[in-house]
Amino acid sequence: MWIRKKEASDSDDPKLRVLDKQDRPADATVGGGQPKVRVCQPVEVLKPDNEARLDAKTYKPDVVDILDQKEVVNSEEQWGGATLRVPPIGWFVLVGLVLLSLSVWVVMVLWKAQPELETIVREKQDLERERAEELGAVKNTLAAMERAVQGYLSATTVDEMLAHVRHASRVRPLMEEYYQTRKITPVEFERFDRTLSLGLESMSFMTAEVILRDGGKRALVIEQIGPEEFVVDWESEVCYQPIEWKTYLEEKVTTPMDMRVYIIPDNFYAYEFRNEKKFDCYRLVAKGHDDHLFGFVRKGSEVASKLNRYIEINGLLDQGAVAQPLMLKIRFPADSVAKKCVWIDEMIAPRWVRVELPEEESSQ
Repeated sequence: MWIRKKEASDSDDPKLRVLDKQDRPADATVGGGQPKVRVCQPVEVLKPDNEARLDAKTYKPDVVDILDQKEVVNSEEQWGGATLRVPPIGWFVLVGLVLLSLSVWVVMVLWKAQPELETIVREKQDLERERAEELGAVKNTLAAMERAVQGYLSATTVDEMLAHVRHASRVRPLMEEYYQTRKITPVEFERFDRTLSLGLESMSFMTAEVILRDGGKRALVIEQIGPEEFVVDWESEVCYQPIEWKTYLEEKVTTPMDMRVYIIPDNFYAYEFRNEKKFDCYRLVAKGHDDHLFGFVRKGSEVASKLNRYIEINGLLDQGAVAQPLMLKIRFPADSVAKKCVWIDEMIAPRWVRVELPEEESSQ
């Protein structure tokens, strides 16, 4: 490659140009084709120093140029795209009016609701007071019931026991006769294990399972006869019978007698009771005895209706049903060859509790 220095004219600037082979001068070779070296003017390539490099990259505007600018550019506008402006004072006034109106509205609402709030608070206080009174009444009632049961169980004589027994005047002779052959054994009350309301003829009865201090248990029927007054049904607790069950079966008493038995439907139709379309049959057994009787009642009678209702309510027709306690007036038929068949003349009371006094005593 050859570099030729072009002769500069007055109008042209000196330039350097790269020559190809065809552009070589005639005197570029010597003799046998060897290249002829021609000395040209040396060209020096200058490397810019650091200061020159910085001058080439950085533009330094003159102070005059800056002062001549007609508009000053806000750098905040270039960065954020918008100028931060102060809102007009009217907006502050509007917001203040809105807040003031809201405050006035809240005050008005609270002022109007004040009577309702006072009513609600008063009703809440009344409800809490009623609950406290009810809780106090329940505690007093429970304490009264405990005192009655404690007095009944800790009694050592008939007179002490009668102070806590239902129908005291009626049962006094029964108790005196009963305890001629039995001993009164006082026990200490520990607590009620379970109590259950017992609806009998719309009267206030409850059953109570009592835990004794010695670990024993007693099942009692208790009647509430006053706000804080309770009495124990002695007859149901001892399952009082006017005659011993064994004696009753042996003597075949034809006089109607009030007996406490367990009852369940049966189908023993024999002797004068063989017509099952005419009679309903029930198996009767006393507490603590295995010997049983068959009680019969005429279908369609008032007694039959009461027994059918009792049987239905207690589910005694279901498979696997267990006999339930009942108080009946029963008697053996006169001149009957049947040894275990009795008439059911009356259903006195469900369970073993005589709810009302007998007619002869209530009329006195």
